[in-house]
Amino acid sequence: MAQFDVFVNANSKTVKQFPYLLEFQSNLFEDANRAVYIPLVSQGTLKKPDEVLNAVFKIGDKPVRLFPLDISSAPRSAAGKLVGNVQDDSDLVVAAMDLLFARY
Repeated sequence: MAQFDVFVNANSKTVKQFPYLLEFQSNLFEDANRAVYIPLVSQGTLKKPDEVLNAVFKIGDKPVRLFPLDISSAPRSAAGKLVGNVQDDSDLVVAAMDLLFARY
């Protein structure tokens, strides 16, 4: 598991709302039994998406949006099958997190 890997959400209670989980924490913590995940939602889920906060990625042929307002730590078992990696677009993820935690 690596930073910016995308997994199928293995939690049956939340998979419909959040079909994918993006691992966000640094690779320095890859031996921990928990990870920090940012959920990804289907592109049409959000009524008024913010173009920075809710960046769009393609997982396979499905467009999805980042939903960092529900960022959380979860056991690594919450992450199902590895389905992608957004390392090439990691600046979009970091920009969303910068916006989320910015002091205005």
